Amino acid sequence: MSKKLSFTLTPSESKRLIGKGVAALPEVKNARRIIVIGGSTNGYIVEEILQKKIDRKYFAAGLIKQRGTCVTPANGRIPPIVIEKGQVEMSYADAINELKAEDVVIKGANALYSTFENGKYVWQPAIIVANPVAGTAGAFLGPVRARGAHLIMPVGLEKLIPLPITELAALDLGIKKIDYPLGLHYGILPVIGGKVITEIEACKELFDLSVYPVGAGGVNGAEGAITLFSEGDDEKIQNALQLVQSIKGEPPTQLNATECKGCTVPCLNAE
Repeated sequence: MSKKLSFTLTPSESKRLIGKGVAALPEVKNARRIIVIGGSTNGYIVEEILQKKIDRKYFAAGLIKQRGTCVTPANGRIPPIVIEKGQVEMSYADAINELKAEDVVIKGANALYSTFENGKYVWQPAIIVANPVAGTAGAFLGPVRARGAHLIMPVGLEKLIPLPITELAALDLGIKKIDYPLGLHYGILPVIGGKVITEIEACKELFDLSVYPVGAGGVNGAEGAITLFSEGDDEKIQNALQLVQSIKGEPPTQLNATECKGCTVPCLNAE
């Protein structure tokens, strides 16, 4: 018998759900090596793959905080994690040099545009880059494309924007081009061909359920939340309900942001 389910996820709860969904992907389960680039969602993915906690607040380079675009302190930052046979085996640079088609690279995004075509979501992701050579993305995108490795991009629906990424890329942005930067200088890097995993794909992978976003935003700690609806077989709905209830209350995601006072990267916030 068909049943209906509605639930709301805060951004941190969405990250946990997406982490579980990515860990369940066949590409990830069957990968020779999994290279996980730092990011607020990717820390959850590492935890779900390894089935152990990491200090997620140090697993990122760039971030967006209340005062704007920012960066984590290099001291103490966890570099990209390379997983092979359930163990952390080697350095990121060596893994990229030895990249093969059966490897997986996991990298988040800062912006996501969507269309809905023939009953399917079509995603366009983009990354905010503050490094002059586009940081980790600049290092892996070429090898991934050249060698046919899998690129998986976990992105919460909170990052939906109303502007197509092609239009976003056409804006006159770039490091040192912003006259009044209330935050870190940056450029925009569109990414083509990655497999985007949102809450929608995570639910499809975990429960074989089609899930639809019906509302966004909230108050009293639900800022950035997404409200979702699904209808399906009662057993699948019950499985989804059980998991959603288990991740409710996931603490807000925290990253180790650089303090404005004494920051060596000039922006108006530091003045």
